[in-house]
Amino acid sequence: MNKIKRDVNMPRAKVNTKPGTLQHIGKKGKENVEIIVTEYNEDMYIIESKKDINELKFETNDSIKWINLIGLKDANIVRDIGEKFKLHTLLLEDVLNTYHKPKIEDYNNCTFVIAKLFKYDEEKNEIKSEQISFVLLKDILITFQEFPNSTFDNVIERIEEGSNIRKNNVDYLFYALIDAVVDSYFLVLEEIDNRIDLLEEQLISNPEKKVLQEIYELKRELIYIGNYIWPIRNILGSLTKNEFGIINEKNIYYFRDVHDHTIQIIDMVETYRDVLSGMIDTYISSIGNKTNEVMKVLTIFSTIFIPLTFLSGVYGMNFTNIPEHKWKYGYLMFWGISAVTSIIMVRFFKKKGWL
Repeated sequence: MNKIKRDVNMPRAKVNTKPGTLQHIGKKGKENVEIIVTEYNEDMYIIESKKDINELKFETNDSIKWINLIGLKDANIVRDIGEKFKLHTLLLEDVLNTYHKPKIEDYNNCTFVIAKLFKYDEEKNEIKSEQISFVLLKDILITFQEFPNSTFDNVIERIEEGSNIRKNNVDYLFYALIDAVVDSYFLVLEEIDNRIDLLEEQLISNPEKKVLQEIYELKRELIYIGNYIWPIRNILGSLTKNEFGIINEKNIYYFRDVHDHTIQIIDMVETYRDVLSGMIDTYISSIGNKTNEVMKVLTIFSTIFIPLTFLSGVYGMNFTNIPEHKWKYGYLMFWGISAVTSIIMVRFFKKKGWL
């Protein structure tokens, strides 16, 4: 069964802590923090791995810079990045709290976006979730990831190939990354769709209690995914309206396309939930039909034995003046009558289609 590791019993920040207190709140995550720095323009690109933010140096001012921090265990590195780029402490606090719902906020010098990434792990046969934070400054995009994964590999390849990304501003890079996050939902829903198909086959062939449990589990997963995709839809809705003034007019259409994808994902989630609800009704009907079949068989057998019970009760009495008690073939006659009665009743039930 494919399960999502939901944020149950999540750790919380200590009560009454000072606003802007930087502490990692979330899953264990990656111990060693890695900083991937990508710098590019139409004529060049550089991709380097850094261990310390103090090593960060850019080749030219006329370029787009993408700083991707992987691993949030060390709050000091997040604090150093915040100090270097003058990021608000409340922003950094939200970055380190990996149980935040997706949202978008506008600060004086940047726009801050939180999104939720879903990934299917084939080795462990489970669906994992991860928070990704985006900080959009002028010509600089900073992303914060909990774990290393291949979600953004395609974007890096496009940068290396000199695609349309290299010819656009930083908002286009942001579009490419948020598009990759939204696409991860399609992959997860495809896996859920495959699981639903298998459950439908099991439901028809052998509707066991285990199937019902898996159906309820899938419904919970879809509710969990829906709780995160709805806020992302609202975020993209704000971006398509350019409420924060950070999107180039020519790139608005790309964000509208991602917004349409989120609507499609929401429709898929709702459709799958309706299908699962129908499957639950089908399971209940199947169990009811099975119970009715059992009751029908028991009723038929009970009906057949009613006259036999009556005969055996009559001749089982201890009265001495029952004539048949002294018949030589009385016993055989009793079984003959019982057999004929049973055969007549069975044929009658078959004729009626009850057997």
